Amino acid sequence: MNMDNLWLLLSLFFTLIFQVFIPGFPKETILLLNGANFGFFYGSILNWIGMILAAQVGYEALNGSVRFTKKYFELISKYHNHQIFVKLKNSGNKGLFILRLIPSSPNDILSLISGTIPLPRKGYIITSLITSMPYAVLFAYLGYYGSNLFTQNQLWTFNLFLITMTIVYFIIINYSNKQNN
Repeated sequence: MNMDNLWLLLSLFFTLIFQVFIPGFPKETILLLNGANFGFFYGSILNWIGMILAAQVGYEALNGSVRFTKKYFELISKYHNHQIFVKLKNSGNKGLFILRLIPSSPNDILSLISGTIPLPRKGYIITSLITSMPYAVLFAYLGYYGSNLFTQNQLWTFNLFLITMTIVYFIIINYSNKQNN
């Protein structure tokens, strides 16, 4: 592996892990890029490990925050009384398992919220291992398949477009929230 591929691998891997703290960030773009750049098999493995570590980092960070400061991060404070939080708190890891398998569920928020409620760590890890596999494989396959249909420049352009749209969305949401307060 040459140095360019190593830097690409590391940057995609760490972006995938730390994007958990940016709910709404299109992690799917990273998952697609892993499949496009590293192939179906290695892209799937990279996606799976990155998603598991992201889920665990989010869980541990919020778990520590609540345990030591007795406060929630501002990031999830608006979700504290939200319906998804209440359901997850009442159903535990079984509820997390079901919610994570729903394609439109906010997995990053679920990871963060899970750290604030008393979910057993072992069950959380097992749930994360199982439920992240379908996403990891699917997006690696789509990225690999897309790399055969499109040029690298077209794939990068598409991904940059998605990331730009996400940033614009966050700016609009934050601006409208400030206007409402």
